[in-house]
Amino acid sequence: MRVVDPLPEPMARLVGPEIASSLVGLHATNGVQTRFGVGVVGISGHAGDLTVELADGERLATSTAVVGIGSVPAVEWLTGSALKLDDGVVTDGFLRAIGAPGDVYAVGDVARWPHPGRGVEVRAEHWTNASDQARYVAAAIVSGADTAYESSDYVWSDQYDWKVNAAGWRDPAGSSTVIGDLDALGKAAVVHADAVGAACGVVTVNWVRALNQARRRLTAGESHAAIVEALQHLL
Repeated sequence: MRVVDPLPEPMARLVGPEIASSLVGLHATNGVQTRFGVGVVGISGHAGDLTVELADGERLATSTAVVGIGSVPAVEWLTGSALKLDDGVVTDGFLRAIGAPGDVYAVGDVARWPHPGRGVEVRAEHWTNASDQARYVAAAIVSGADTAYESSDYVWSDQYDWKVNAAGWRDPAGSSTVIGDLDALGKAAVVHADAVGAACGVVTVNWVRALNQARRRLTAGESHAAIVEALQHLL
């Protein structure tokens, strides 16, 4: 089995280099050949006999190719409507579709909303986000909404027998602190801080207790230092 990814390390944008580098070794340990830092420019052949051409000119022979490149929101049917469309249905902070004559909401993969933490519009392709947004909108329809939608930004990934969980987000301009040791302890956490030093996210590997602790503290608005100290006490 081979994995090809244009990123230099797997999941680097989310987990950061502290965890991503360990995932490279995890693939190798499980007998998977990896090509990180190079993209795919073409796939030719027929079922059972395919050739995958990489950006550096290398050609890989395979019987099956699985392509995971995200999705494109299906909003063509809304073209010509009053709704604002830009890589999805653009909403305000309350998930109300911009341009709609009344209270029309967008949720899930198609919704593009202003993320209060990141300061930009985002569109999230994960079922936890769709579920969070659906609950928020249901409550808004029934009782009204006094505060804007705030995403939990929670995702996870099973990497062989490793459990990778992430809550919040990672600021490339910020910093990260590692607690634990995957080699020595088999578990670790990384607490992300944004560009001004405020805690903005956490990633844990094989450490659910640290995840639960960090999520509660992130939601409560605790400082980066306080969350790091709390997780250190769990070791």
